[in-house]
Amino acid sequence: LEKAGIDTLVLDKARFPRDKICGDALSPDVVHQIDELDLLRPGLAERFRASGEKIAMPGLSVVSPSGRAFDMELSQSKKKLEGYVMPRFEFDQMLADTLRGRELIRFFEDSSVDQIEREGREWLLHTEDGRRVRCGIVIGADGVNSIVSKKIAGNTLDRKHFCAAMRVYCEGVRWERSEPLIELHFIREALPGYLWVFPLPNGRANVGIGMRSDMVPKLGKPLRALLEETLKTHPVLAPRFENARMLESIKGMGIPLGSKKRSLSGEGYLLCGDAASLVDPLTGEGIGNALRSGTYAGERAAQALESGRLDARFLSGYDKRVYSILWSELRMSTWVQKWFESEARIDGLIGFFEKSPRFRRLLDRLLLDDSFMTHWSNPRYYLKKIAGIRRVS
Repeated sequence: LEKAGIDTLVLDKARFPRDKICGDALSPDVVHQIDELDLLRPGLAERFRASGEKIAMPGLSVVSPSGRAFDMELSQSKKKLEGYVMPRFEFDQMLADTLRGRELIRFFEDSSVDQIEREGREWLLHTEDGRRVRCGIVIGADGVNSIVSKKIAGNTLDRKHFCAAMRVYCEGVRWERSEPLIELHFIREALPGYLWVFPLPNGRANVGIGMRSDMVPKLGKPLRALLEETLKTHPVLAPRFENARMLESIKGMGIPLGSKKRSLSGEGYLLCGDAASLVDPLTGEGIGNALRSGTYAGERAAQALESGRLDARFLSGYDKRVYSILWSELRMSTWVQKWFESEARIDGLIGFFEKSPRFRRLLDRLLLDDSFMTHWSNPRYYLKKIAGIRRVS
């Protein structure tokens, strides 16, 4: 919007830096989005890579309920892939700093919007501190509890497409290797969710658990209690957490999953990030899609303001663009998430790849290939990959 010469007001209910309950993992897609944003704000990518508040993520370890493990390392990719773990306290501060001191951007913190009204072709926003704002377009980037999504778009909570999660920072966790992988442990009681253990700088770890909200009542106990019990009794995790110490109380969060299509826009408004429910239903990763949808929303808003087309029909082009890029991936993740409701299926699948080096290389190629989510439903795509594995073998 700034690049298009449009005055923009950013209202945030918090004051930065602030904590954001999250897994803190930044996938290669997030790093790619930061490089893309560097074209708009030169120096952002350099500042990100220079930060000492993150730790490199060499890969991923997936552990089945019975303890079978499958490791996937980014070095197996043909392309150079970067992944990191960085607390949102630091990452979001870095992004917020890019808004400061800009001629066309006014950034107000401690400004929680509590009322939105439609007046003609404009929106009137009221903040809790008494500020009144008029604007032509509202972009709802206000997260899981989005007032724009609830009060303008009329979206309601659907527990089948929502995840409950708990997070706690720890120190003293014992790692199995000098350069730890991020770990996803599929716990029997939490299916189709998982427990995560992500390394952080200075010997810390981000530890948490998440599962689909409609499944939580079947636990018969709070999700927080399941996390605490698992770290004390799990045969793989308990020895590693024997001398660990929690650095905070366990905190909860909600995660809006992108497992069904929603309307992302309407007359005079657009939704992006968690407000648009674009989180991957299998992994729970949402930062990459938040950055991408935010960019698309800004571009569509600029086009709308320049053309005077603030109507729902014109802005719906944003929905089409977002889902044309993201829906195949979200749909695939939704299918796998449902398939992973079965403990036997997870054990069988991970056990299969654990025992077969050739098919493990195939899975590496698929998951580390940018074109997988685009062509996953085409049988010829898999035949080409299998042929490639045979030539390598």
